[in-house]
Amino acid sequence: MAVAPPGAWGGIIMLSVPLPDEPCAKVVAASLLSISDGLSGQARQRPAHLALVHGEERLTYAELDRRVDAAAHLLWGLGIRPGDRVATLLPNCATAVELLFAAARAGAVVAPLNPRSTPAELAHVLTDIGPKVVVGVPAALDAAREVLPPGVRVVAERSADDAEPGYARLREDHARGPFPAQAGEAAPWVIVYTSGTTGLPKGALRNQRSDYLMGLMLAPAAGVGPGDVGMVLLPLFHINSIWVVTLSMCIGATCHLSTAARFHPGTMLAELERSGATYSMFVPTMLGYLAEGLERGQIRGERLRVLMTSSAPLPVPLRDRLLAVLPAARMVEFYGATELGAVTLAWHDAGQPGGTIGFPLPGVRVRLLDAERRPVAPGEPGELFVESPLVMDGYFGRPAETEAVRAGAFVGVGDLARQDEAGRLYLVDRVTDTIITSGENVYPSEVESVLLAHPAVALAAVVGAPDERRGEAVSAVVVCREGRSVAAGDLAAHCRAHLAPYKCPRTIAFAPELPLGLTGKVLRRKVREAWAQGVYAGQPQT
Repeated sequence: MAVAPPGAWGGIIMLSVPLPDEPCAKVVAASLLSISDGLSGQARQRPAHLALVHGEERLTYAELDRRVDAAAHLLWGLGIRPGDRVATLLPNCATAVELLFAAARAGAVVAPLNPRSTPAELAHVLTDIGPKVVVGVPAALDAAREVLPPGVRVVAERSADDAEPGYARLREDHARGPFPAQAGEAAPWVIVYTSGTTGLPKGALRNQRSDYLMGLMLAPAAGVGPGDVGMVLLPLFHINSIWVVTLSMCIGATCHLSTAARFHPGTMLAELERSGATYSMFVPTMLGYLAEGLERGQIRGERLRVLMTSSAPLPVPLRDRLLAVLPAARMVEFYGATELGAVTLAWHDAGQPGGTIGFPLPGVRVRLLDAERRPVAPGEPGELFVESPLVMDGYFGRPAETEAVRAGAFVGVGDLARQDEAGRLYLVDRVTDTIITSGENVYPSEVESVLLAHPAVALAAVVGAPDERRGEAVSAVVVCREGRSVAAGDLAAHCRAHLAPYKCPRTIAFAPELPLGLTGKVLRRKVREAWAQGVYAGQPQT
């Protein structure tokens, strides 16, 4: 079979006559930015360089590329063809990474799912996906079997029963040398489910080019290269973690995967220190735990020099705390979403004015529109819509929902922003979280930022509670930092010193913790529901 070797960033596969029952080597007109070719290029350039680490398992680029070839042969042997779906129910592990790249090489669409999902949750997403093959850990597969239709091939990652071989044995049985890529850069590659903060999660379908471009754009912005060590802290069914992997693989860096079954602050600190990570991606909640760990001397973080943050606005006090204990670190914030990819980029320095999420990335166009999809006046908040090569192809199998988030060629996910005269963007809040009190709009993020600036506050959530006179009353739930406390009246006074009266919380409640999503973001919807159920004992403020 005649195959032209791809270069560092990909290549073109020449037409040849396939062997019977073998994957077809065919012309792929535009494969220069395909995920699988990117990995192959790194395996040729630096075969002995350490690519992936998970616990005691360590794989070089050559070893990872060989495993991906074998896994692609396995998928082909299981009947997977271009466009077919493969669902994974795996914790962070080498298998999860192998299957991401193997699916790309085979032209399949991979859907990484939460292995801790209940049968009811799986029923929703598996019905959406319609997978031909499911690979997972035994406990997750037991839940999946309750809802899978007949004919779906189920493969356990590990199996103690020789009569039922596990994934690793099946992969090695199918190791037949290089696997010719069956799809180019525009091919659909991954379905990542949204967090479901406003209802049932939807599967955002992303192609190979969009996620590879993410790595190529973020790496120089963050200042990382082959000599760096990345750390994946969140589960690999979350888009940020997939982006850390693809970023690491496209630049030839070493990527560590967290071994934790679920996020825990102490585990995060220990793994960052043990891995010697030089970069990772965080959400602000995680950065709060990192700041506290550094201030308390739980870790030194000497090698950690690039902190990437996204998913929620970065509070200025938290930024300054981190840069005080990591003065040489580079803090890079980008705004993005599962559906949008990265949209804007901002570099943060201690003491500079805060609040901005930066300028749109090259190749990204933004529009701020009102509820009727008309441009808002300069400086006014509007829903942020994005056009770029990084946006999703659409919600998988949901054309109506896809059309609902489009404004022509632009896509929006319900985030409010404003733009200054220089073109900097400022994230205001979620459209659905805006509180209307006595006819005035209050954006919870602004109030939360003020609360988080108080030295005793670790976490804060602001929601609108029903109010007969005002329509909604601004209400806050606060978690204090360890070893600290503050009176509700003092917090109210702190807010009055920094906010207009109508924005100040009418009621303040304290709690030992707040409901967090899988990415560490506070789930305001859950806080709002709990408030309505009387879970929080709020103290009225005048």
